Amino acid sequence: MPTFYDNTTEYLASTWLEAWFFLKIATPLDRHILKWSRGRISTGVGTRFNHLFVLLTSKVAKTGLNRTVPLLPTFDGDDIILIASRGGYPDNPAWYRNLKKNPEATVEYQGIQIKCIAREAEGEERERLWELSAENYSGFQKYQLCTLRKIPVMVLERVNPVEKLTT
Repeated sequence: MPTFYDNTTEYLASTWLEAWFFLKIATPLDRHILKWSRGRISTGVGTRFNHLFVLLTSKVAKTGLNRTVPLLPTFDGDDIILIASRGGYPDNPAWYRNLKKNPEATVEYQGIQIKCIAREAEGEERERLWELSAENYSGFQKYQLCTLRKIPVMVLERVNPVEKLTT
């Protein structure tokens, strides 16, 4: 059950200023904090989001080097759903472009390494997964209102099934 603190944090994170803060400050911090804590601590400490972040590692489209970014997932069975919102900015995030060019990726969730193949959801599947993700984090709906682009929904299908990851 979300607390007042959770609701306030979620509301603030969905505003333009906080979206900028999370993209420019919290995300770079979380890259290190989540890696160091093996997914147990993030800048969302004290909220329901603290343990929900994943670290997505994929190959950079231009260089082929690995890049890791913390993201808020939604789980749909064995699939990991990622919303390429970039806080409602007009262009897609780099990790989305990277996955489109190189769909093989690794996700770390609470210390578990998961190999995945990414694909973009379309049609009815996209709409269902969008709604599921918006229930998880209402800010996605607000981000969609801030941009003219249709925010992509990425499905990461696990290559190495392990224990159930749903929260």
